[in-house]
Amino acid sequence: MPNVDISNLIVNLLIVAVVVTIVGARIGVGPVLWLKRARGRRAAQEGRQRRELVERVRQLLPQANDGNVIFSMRVESSSSGGSQVKVITNTYYPLVYVVEEGQLWVIPFSYDKGKRTYELGKPAALPLSAIKHVELTGKRNKSLRVTFYVGEDGNVQPLVMVLEPFCFRKNRFYPFDLLQEAACDKALRYAEQAAFAASGKTPEDLEMGRLKHACSNYGMYAAIAGFFGVMFSAGELPVMVAICFAISLFFFVRIFACKRVPKLSLIIVIVEAVVAYIWLK
Repeated sequence: MPNVDISNLIVNLLIVAVVVTIVGARIGVGPVLWLKRARGRRAAQEGRQRRELVERVRQLLPQANDGNVIFSMRVESSSSGGSQVKVITNTYYPLVYVVEEGQLWVIPFSYDKGKRTYELGKPAALPLSAIKHVELTGKRNKSLRVTFYVGEDGNVQPLVMVLEPFCFRKNRFYPFDLLQEAACDKALRYAEQAAFAASGKTPEDLEMGRLKHACSNYGMYAAIAGFFGVMFSAGELPVMVAICFAISLFFFVRIFACKRVPKLSLIIVIVEAVVAYIWLK
C-alpha cells in the first residue's frame, strides 16, 4: 500500500467538504439544512404561521381545525443536458389537505416567493370511493409520501400528499415554519383506511411496500459510495477509499435493519471493492 500524503489527503478532504456543502445546500441536506431546521423549529413552536393557515382554510371549509389541516410540499426532480453536463431541476407542488371521516379535501395553494404571501384556491372533495390504490414511500415522522391513485379504470392519476410533522423553510420555495403532527397522524389513518377499502391492503402491507422502496434507495446509495471509493483508489487515497466503503456498509446495515437482503447492489459494491483493492495494491 502506498504511503499516505497527508497534505494531499487534507486538500482532498477539504474539496469533498466544500462540494458536499454546496450540493447539500442545493438538494436540502447537510449543515446548511441543520441551521435552517433549528431556526425553523423555534418559529414553528410559536405557532403563529400554523394558526394563520388553519384560520384561512377555515374560511373555505368551516370544519377545518388544527387537527385535520395538512400543508404538503411535493418536490419532483428532473435532469436535462447532454452526456457531459447534467442540470438537475427541482419543481415544487404545494397543496393543502383537509381530512374528514371518509373524505379528503384538496385545496390548491399558490405562493409568491418575493412577497412571501400565499393564496388558497377552491376546495375539491375526494371521497373514499374515488381512491383505487394507495402507496407509501419516504420516512415516517419526517417526510412520508402518500400516493393516492384516483379516477376511473383506464384513467387513474396519482395524487401525492407529503406528511411532514415539522415543516420549515428549507429554501425560498417553502412558505412555512410549522408543526402539524396531529394532522399528519390523522391523514395517515385516512390513507390506511383508503388502502383497505380500495384493495384490501392492511397497514402492514403498506409498510412492507414502503420498506421495499427505501431499501432500493439504500442499495443505490451504497453503490454510488462504492463508485467514489474506486475513484479515490485510482488517486491512491486509501483513507478516502475506506470512508467511501464505510458509507456503503452503513447503507447495507440499514437494509438488514429492515429485515431485507441486498442482492444486485451487494454484488456491485463487492466488485467495486475488488477493483479498488487492485488499484491500491
